[in-house]
Amino acid sequence: NAALAGEGPARLLRPPEARDLFRSPEILVAHAALTARRLGLDPPRLSRLLRERSRRPFRDLADLQERLQFPAELVESWIGKVHFRQSPAGPELPPGGRIQTSKGQSGSGA
Repeated sequence: NAALAGEGPARLLRPPEARDLFRSPEILVAHAALTARRLGLDPPRLSRLLRERSRRPFRDLADLQERLQFPAELVESWIGKVHFRQSPAGPELPPGGRIQTSKGQSGSGA
């Protein structure tokens, strides 16, 4: 479930509407601004954090601190506000060999 809050009262969104809305650039900008405010980051530091995270996810706060060199007090203030988890390794692919296409034709797998 998702909810939308803005100038008026909050309202619940159905999944298709929520998906469409969350793909919009305005939501991404708002999310970045909320993240920056919640973590106490100015725009240059937020930009560094997002750039470094896109290169490779952070393992933990120590890894983040080592890679970004933010002041220790700032990073320590994030304890309990941030979490780290491994992302999925990637898509599950069918085993190699012959595969059946939707039209009943066979093809070779990778």
